[in-house]
Amino acid sequence: MTQPAPRSRDIQRNAAELLRHLGTALTSSLDLDHVLQAIMAQIAELFEPQDWSLLIVDQDRSELYFAIAVGTAGARLKDVRLKLGEGIAGWVAESGEMLITDDAYRDPRFAAWVDRQSGFVTMSIVCVPLRSRGRTLGVIELLNVAPDRRDQSHLALLQSLSDFAAIAIENAQHLQRIEQLTIVDDCTGLFNSRHMYAVLDEELRRALRYQLPLALLFLDLDHFKLVNDHHDHLVGSRLLREVGHLLRHGLRDVDTAFRYGGDEF
Repeated sequence: MTQPAPRSRDIQRNAAELLRHLGTALTSSLDLDHVLQAIMAQIAELFEPQDWSLLIVDQDRSELYFAIAVGTAGARLKDVRLKLGEGIAGWVAESGEMLITDDAYRDPRFAAWVDRQSGFVTMSIVCVPLRSRGRTLGVIELLNVAPDRRDQSHLALLQSLSDFAAIAIENAQHLQRIEQLTIVDDCTGLFNSRHMYAVLDEELRRALRYQLPLALLFLDLDHFKLVNDHHDHLVGSRLLREVGHLLRHGLRDVDTAFRYGGDEF
């Protein structure tokens, strides 16, 4: 019977302790950034990549963005986004499969424009999906990892670490959805009047402190009652939803829209 190599035994012994440590971090904190930073720090120590990053899927835009990017190109990747299917990370996010390449520039899936923008030179890539309940929530990407750090023991541990990261992301997204329910109007998707008072209080303080102008616009829908009377409340709700959509997409990023009540915004 073949015995595992000494290095493999060391990894197996350390893995249980590492996973216990991360399990404690995961259950003791709801701070997504704190948990992900802990996971990525362990990955960096185990794999010693030249650069490494964690990208999260933006479901609304079908894109990946860099939640964590560490290394020489980290700062330049802050605003970079990849479409699902674009680049190695995009392919992994779309397929849900781990990918390892020893020569990135020979792989047709590689997005060389990211290297040009960041000034980094990618040679090898280890990219693993973060999956939960059949969905890919993000990917971990390790660049220029030495071959001896890509053996079966390391990759098995990377898979376990990626499972922890997926749990952390899913928990944070659930919490975010719960928080959204308390401040968002179900019908229109706009913020509700309770949240309006909190935001207005903050904006007034900011305007007074920095001597900035502040505009508050109230509007309502003329003859909205006739829609409900003649076409029933389901059609009225659909109309409110359409108005909410128009307001959300017609504003600047610095503006905020609220449903004040009924047909008033």
